[in-house]
Parts: sequence; C-alpha cells; structure tokens
Amino acid sequence: RQGFRNAYYAASGDRLFEKDIIFTLKGSKCRFKLIGEDVVMMGENTHLGIKDYQTNQQKRAKSSVMTVAKGKAMFYALRLFKHRSNSMVVETPTAVSGVRGTKWGIEVVEVTGGRETASRPIELADTSDTGLRILAQANPPSLPQFQTTILCFSGTVFTGSTAPPPPGAPPPPIVTLSQGQMTTVGSGQPPAPPSIT
Repeated sequence: RQGFRNAYYAASGDRLFEKDIIFTLKGSKCRFKLIGEDVVMMGENTHLGIKDYQTNQQKRAKSSVMTVAKGKAMFYALRLFKHRSNSMVVETPTAVSGVRGTKWGIEVVEVTGGRETASRPIELADTSDTGLRILAQANPPSLPQFQTTILCFSGTVFTGSTAPPPPGAPPPPIVTLSQGQMTTVGSGQPPAPPSIT
C-alpha cells in the first residue's frame, strides 16, 4: 500500500487501491477482480502494481494501467454490455501492451548477460612517490537486462517497446497480436515479429 513502509500479508476479501503493489512469494499465486469485472491472475515470484484505474459510468467506460516488474500474470479484460469501452495497459521494464477486451498474459524475466560485478577483481594501484594506495573496481556495474513475453489467448493485444528511439529515428513499431500469437521484447529492442504460441 502506498504510504506504508512495510508489506503485509493479504487475505481474501481485502480491498486494493490505486498505487498498491502486489507481490507473490515462491510457491504462491494471487487472483483479484477489479471493480469493472476485469480479473488478474499472478504466478509465483511476481511483482504487479496498480498504477491507475478509472471508471466513468456516464460514458460507460473503464480503463486501467498496471505495471509488471517481474514474473507472470494473466489478464482477463472483459468487455461487458454496460461498458462501451474497456482499455487495459500493462507496462514492463521493456514493453508497453494494451488491449480492448481480451484474455492475454505477460512474463517478465531478468536476462543475465556477462559476469556479475561482484565476481570481478578489485585492482590496487600504488603510486610509489606518495605511498598512496587507490582501490578501483575493474568495470562499472551493469544495469539489469529484462525480456518481456506477451501472449494473446483471445482478442487483440498491441505491444511496443519502452526504449526511446535514437535521435532522428522513427519510433519503434507497434506489434499487433491476434489469438494464438506471441512476441518478445528485450531491453532496448523493438518487439519481435508475432509468432505462433
């Protein structure tokens, strides 16, 4: 919960609010339903945040924005007769995906590339004239790299990269997934062409 420094164990019937972050531990999973009847199911070791949720009864519209930092989640963005429009957006470290009434899933994994900085040697430089010894790490730490996999089980999913385009380059393409298709988006890369799941 936003504003609380400590996490607490959720129980059946607990209410969720905007800016809440839900995370599951190893061997656990979670399922919750939003006010507009959309359902989210989370696998183990998943971090999901509710960034924004809005319903407008006069316009018969609902929209939600969520974040998945890591793990697996399934989304059931139901299109009901009482809502003319239903927009759901999910942001990950490498991708932004959006739907209008569909069933789809996301998996975010950290990709290890190269050696960890903790295993690198620390070099000792000695300047003999002053007797001063300087400690310097061999290489600066690298940022974690992520890969997002998006799967469409029904409806349509639109996916783009979160990486900004190089100066003067066009924006990265948006990939449209239909039923039974998937794509992957790596750190700083555009979405891969759709493939069959």
